[in-house]
Amino acid sequence: MQAKFRRIFSSWHIYALVVLYVVFNNGNGGDSQPAVPLWLKEQGYGVKGINIYPTIEVISIVTTLVYAWTSDNLFCGARWPVVVYSGCVKIVAYVRLTVWDVPDSLKWASFLLCGFGGGIRGLPFARAHEICSDHNEERALVTGTMNGMAYVFQAWLPLVIWQQV
Repeated sequence: MQAKFRRIFSSWHIYALVVLYVVFNNGNGGDSQPAVPLWLKEQGYGVKGINIYPTIEVISIVTTLVYAWTSDNLFCGARWPVVVYSGCVKIVAYVRLTVWDVPDSLKWASFLLCGFGGGIRGLPFARAHEICSDHNEERALVTGTMNGMAYVFQAWLPLVIWQQV
């Protein structure tokens, strides 16, 4: 048992894959923070609109299926092209939202594109399973730590970044 722990914690897998997923998970602020409802409230939308319109980010369900199929079939198991594409889409969306002095139509499009990043949530886990496929204990510990640490950081990091006065 001690030899297994030593082998797992002396490998790069547990460290690199956990950091990768923590960074990814906390880089999805646009679809996990209430930016759309706050903007809609500022624009004068009613309660019904504020509750319904933010669901445009449900596009992440579609992109999850598209990204999974694309990485498995079109790219023959390569995960990185899909992750890079999703990251580029998110960069474009977040740059537009950061500038903010853009037409409302671009804001709507940017909020919609924020949902594109959530679609790759399964791909880092698929890659971790492939990397650790020879050792069940390592695979379980790596994927569990990826998920756990991502949400540990997500519990306190927004409080530091988005301070309310």
